[in-house]
Amino acid sequence: MKIFERAFAQFTGIADQNRNLLESQIRRVFEELDKAFTTNVVVVAAVAGILLVYLPAPVGILWLVMFSAILGWRWHETRQVLGETPGGASVLPSRRFHSILTLHGLAWGSLTWLSLPYNIDLGIFLLVVVAIVSITSIAFLSYYLPAFLAHLTAISLPSLAFMLVAMPEYRFAALLLYLLFLVIVMRTVADLNRSNTRRLVLEQETKDLNVQLEARNRALETELVRHQETASTLRKNEQYLDAVFDNAPIEIFLKDIEGRYIKVSRSFEKSYHTSANAVIGKKPDEIFTPAYAKHVMQQDRDVIESGSTIIREEAASLESEYGNHPHTLLTVKFPLFDDDSRAIGIGAFATDISERKQIENKLKLDHYRFRDFARTAADYYWETTPSGEITFSSDDRGMLNGVPIADIVRFGRHEYAEGRLVVNKVVAEQANRVKRRKTFELDFSFKLSNGPEVRIFLRGLPISDSSGNFAGYRGIARDITREYHLKQDIAYQANHDDLTGQYNRRHFLTLLENRIDDARHRNVTHALCYVDLDRFKHVNDTVGHMAGDYLLRQVAGLISRYLGTDDILGRLGGDEFGIIMADCSVNDASDKVQRILNAIHQGDFQWDGQNFHISASFGISRIDSQTGSATEILSDADQACYKAKADDEGGRFISTRRGDSRQQGHYYRYKDWSRAFEEERIRLYAQPIYAMDCINQDPSWFEILIRLIDDSDTPHSPASFIPFAEHYGQMARIDQWVIERSLAQISKFENQVSRFSINLSASSLHNDRLRAQTFGLIRDSGINPARICFELTETSAVRNLGIARNFVTRIRNEGCLIALDDFGTGMSSFSYLQNFPVDYLKIDGSFVRDVENDRYNAVFVESIVKIAHTMKIGTIAENVENEKCIPTLREAGVHYLQGYGLGRPIPLSDADTQ
Repeated sequence: MKIFERAFAQFTGIADQNRNLLESQIRRVFEELDKAFTTNVVVVAAVAGILLVYLPAPVGILWLVMFSAILGWRWHETRQVLGETPGGASVLPSRRFHSILTLHGLAWGSLTWLSLPYNIDLGIFLLVVVAIVSITSIAFLSYYLPAFLAHLTAISLPSLAFMLVAMPEYRFAALLLYLLFLVIVMRTVADLNRSNTRRLVLEQETKDLNVQLEARNRALETELVRHQETASTLRKNEQYLDAVFDNAPIEIFLKDIEGRYIKVSRSFEKSYHTSANAVIGKKPDEIFTPAYAKHVMQQDRDVIESGSTIIREEAASLESEYGNHPHTLLTVKFPLFDDDSRAIGIGAFATDISERKQIENKLKLDHYRFRDFARTAADYYWETTPSGEITFSSDDRGMLNGVPIADIVRFGRHEYAEGRLVVNKVVAEQANRVKRRKTFELDFSFKLSNGPEVRIFLRGLPISDSSGNFAGYRGIARDITREYHLKQDIAYQANHDDLTGQYNRRHFLTLLENRIDDARHRNVTHALCYVDLDRFKHVNDTVGHMAGDYLLRQVAGLISRYLGTDDILGRLGGDEFGIIMADCSVNDASDKVQRILNAIHQGDFQWDGQNFHISASFGISRIDSQTGSATEILSDADQACYKAKADDEGGRFISTRRGDSRQQGHYYRYKDWSRAFEEERIRLYAQPIYAMDCINQDPSWFEILIRLIDDSDTPHSPASFIPFAEHYGQMARIDQWVIERSLAQISKFENQVSRFSINLSASSLHNDRLRAQTFGLIRDSGINPARICFELTETSAVRNLGIARNFVTRIRNEGCLIALDDFGTGMSSFSYLQNFPVDYLKIDGSFVRDVENDRYNAVFVESIVKIAHTMKIGTIAENVENEKCIPTLREAGVHYLQGYGLGRPIPLSDADTQ
């Protein structure tokens, strides 16, 4: 305590402490403690009540007992010091005095630690209470600084420790704030202590002077102190008033009894776009428009005459250098009186509510607009309380198709007087969402007693009040009966074939994927059948497409009769069907297919007096746990069907496991050519052709090839899909696409490769339209025709010699070159070469392979080259697989080489960089 007393002496600047001053300070402390005793008891009782509510009872009782003991001790010491107890103690500081204050501070400071194991939020609240106690202790401990330091230290250390322990993530911020709080408190206490100490010193001096100067001096001293306090209060009051006028968010102004402005707030200046200097000292008729000034002055008179406050909402306008500024003000005016209750002026508060009035008017307009929209909208709008009571409904009766909307929203009753509400699993799940106060969306089926079934869509969103509490639901309802049936019709049409009523290809593939998943998860076996009608084109060509459609319906119905309830039938294409036989081995499927084949054979088709013998080809694939995708197994069954059709002209079936058909022949039966072109599944590649003497240089000649990309992004060479393209009459279309894309891409090449070869099929030679388009495309491309070489296969040229000769003649007249591909496969071709003008012969790869070891192939190649040289025709050797054959070909006189041994096909776009 000596340390605190020395600090006190240094801090106050009073180094010499005499006994009288010290006694005065301590007595003042005890007087203030006595005054605050009742308040302290009330606060302690209130805090103890809070502890008993939120903490275990023993904790609260223990703290209350402890604090009660300290208060009793303090009360006893106070009574002794103030002389109310016999044998009053000395007022000088004692250990008991300091101990009381220290224990008092510790009792308050430890309050927060009581809540630490139980309720951190309560601890923070109690921390605030402790801070308030620290502040309130200033009033009675500031007279004696050592006592306050002892009390503040005792109360601060536990509180500071609580913040560091209970709020580790904010410990630095809490510590900083608490230290700042202590600095402010200490500053305040120091100022008060300094003032009180000096006041006590002054009182002590006054007492000494009173002894010398008697009563007059004491009266003068008292008067001086009173005047100083009054002047200080007046200055403070003026500062407070200025602060209010400068910072108030509303307009404040004062007027004298004659109505002149004597003080206005900053908000008044901003609202009226003026300054205080332009207003102060002026009456309303010098500022406002005459009409409004008259209104304001009359209002001022009413306030003075009535002597009471007047509250009004009014329009105001102030003329300034910026123009006229209209406002809507809420004004409160009240009279100002002097000490004799005489009116001396007027005070007023004014709030600009122009924006609020606009918002209110807009809200009213929005309310009316929404009400009208809701009543005229096709949707039904509703809003409920948290319990499901309807608070708003676009239908005054709260009904939708005879059913109370409140019952729908509550998912309450399922039976109605007019009918029955059908509740399914989805509705039950959404009901759980409603219980969890989540967004829900569903549709109900209602079976009305005197009407048809009605379908209603319902969607609800949870709403919250301004405090974030759940306030109910808001949403829409709609009669979707017509849309529901329309969706069902659309869904049926989307999944079924219009002609036969069976599943269409898209949905059939979806069901096939499901059966594949079933086979994997249950380890069962299913069977897939691919069906292709034989000679169906003959029916269409003979008696028309109507007969063909009728035949397809008959066949679909016939197949359906032999299928089980779990089997699936779908139409995959023009005359093709797919069958998924559930839980069926390949052998069982073969038996069932045989019965279907017999039924088809026995049921001849008749149309318009003509009989047609109908048959079909079947391909069967097994679906098991090892099956890949639906596309892969469908391709397997398709290829098996194609083989069954090709081997014996149809009317039979072939069964195969996945991969068997590919091992028998590398075919890719791609039939959806429209999708192939749209999805850019056909892509252009280019294979280099090297001059014999320039093998090690960049190629100057490329043959353009095509690849077909399947659903798994696997490229297929022409040999694997061209037979099918020819079968389905797609070659002319493919050739046209290749010519268009090739010419378009070649014309953009920056590196001008000297020559490109483009293949033409036999079908293209018969297509007059394609031949004409070819000539036009060459002219429009802007490419030098000498850079384009068209390749025809020897077999197609010989089979269509007349057409081929005309085409070759015209194309050469255009400036293009002609190459005869696969030359040498028919030795009769030598006889027509003299009448069939070509520029190059491409020696068939069967003669080029192993030419260095096979002397017969070498003789054939040498013979072809000699005849070609004689007729001044260039030669190209195909299928050069390695460099070993090059010396033999060079010795034979071959001009150009092509094959994987020299260069594999690359995307055409990359040929520009070669």
